Amino acid sequence: MDNILRLNFVRFLICIYFVSYISLMNGYSKESRDEDIPVSLLWHKEFETEIHAISISSDGELLAVTLASFLKGGKRVGTELVFLNTEGDIQNEYEHIMEREDHRLDYMTMSDDGKYVVCTLFDIHNLARRTMFFNSNAELLWSIEAMGTPIISSDGKYVLIIPDIYEGEFFENCYLHNAEGERLFEMVISGRNYAYISVKPIIGGTSDLKYISFDGRLYDRNKNVLLDLERDFDFPYASFTKFNRNGSIGMVEVYALDEVRRHAKWERLICLDLKQRKILWEKESKKEKLSPPYTSTIYYPPFDRYYLSQNDKYLITFGDTKSPYQYEVKVYDILSGDILSPAWQTDRSFEGEIRISGEDCILLLKGDDKLFCYKTLTGEGIELLSIPELRNYGRIQVSKNNRYILIKVKKQLYLYENKNPN
Repeated sequence: MDNILRLNFVRFLICIYFVSYISLMNGYSKESRDEDIPVSLLWHKEFETEIHAISISSDGELLAVTLASFLKGGKRVGTELVFLNTEGDIQNEYEHIMEREDHRLDYMTMSDDGKYVVCTLFDIHNLARRTMFFNSNAELLWSIEAMGTPIISSDGKYVLIIPDIYEGEFFENCYLHNAEGERLFEMVISGRNYAYISVKPIIGGTSDLKYISFDGRLYDRNKNVLLDLERDFDFPYASFTKFNRNGSIGMVEVYALDEVRRHAKWERLICLDLKQRKILWEKESKKEKLSPPYTSTIYYPPFDRYYLSQNDKYLITFGDTKSPYQYEVKVYDILSGDILSPAWQTDRSFEGEIRISGEDCILLLKGDDKLFCYKTLTGEGIELLSIPELRNYGRIQVSKNNRYILIKVKKQLYLYENKNPN
């Protein structure tokens, strides 16, 4: 009996030792995880009404948000544009006063230096839109009525208004304006129906808006055609989709028509050297002929979505997996088309890029509230932050110097700092 008691007592002491050791190690690992997290929250601010749009300058020194409404005489009216500094202090405000709450400022973009902002004023009651151009003092410099989405050039000198499309038909023409509001050119496309056309009606441009693309053509700011995909490459059904930041490379989607010549099939993706006017590489869809009596051909594109990295080095692609909630990520060299990394899997929410501790990284959401950072070339991930309802109600922007992450969720605004952006 004494031996049994001694044995049980020894076992008890061993259990106490291991429980204490595991608790201690968990404490150490938690501290190391906290220390390893490469971003920290600088501040969190709550507004009285919901935030619609956010923007941040390249250096992160100036932020802008648009708000659903503001209080005037005890009543919620209009909509508001607010500028803040890195400390979260409000610098300037613009109030668009209306008696109703059915106006809202949204779709905002900011020039790299933060001096200019362009956004859309929605008149929900009358189904109308107005493009509005501001300086950082929240002064409205000019505005025009246009049923489209504006984007500002990186230097703030130009604004491209991309018209809305509904059921294949454009509501408006495409316009290019300078910073003084003068219209430099108008592309007449209003009323053109693309419901049964061979090419997706993609309108876009380089970040400085030196080049503008539409209908398989590349234009300069004077509306001169610099490159025509049908004329120069014999691609009658093709669209420019993306450009790198310095405007030297363009991605082109080439299509094939089905047998009744009504619907386009995604046939291949081409990487084009715009200055040398030559194809660098291409990726083709897998084709499969249906068995008789059917004559159609099914096209399986190599990936669903793709992005050009901000450093102009990579094409980042997201392809389907067997899981409906997962993507397979592949990274290609933008100049050669060679795969640079083994494929890795993640869920379906790409939120941008950031550089942390010398590594290029991709930002992705996991679950409803977690933002993860994955190393672009290896897929190694780490949780950066967690905010309730981030997936459903959040917007995320990273300053181009990689130092700040600006996030909005409903009425909440968060600014995080990257501890090592180089």
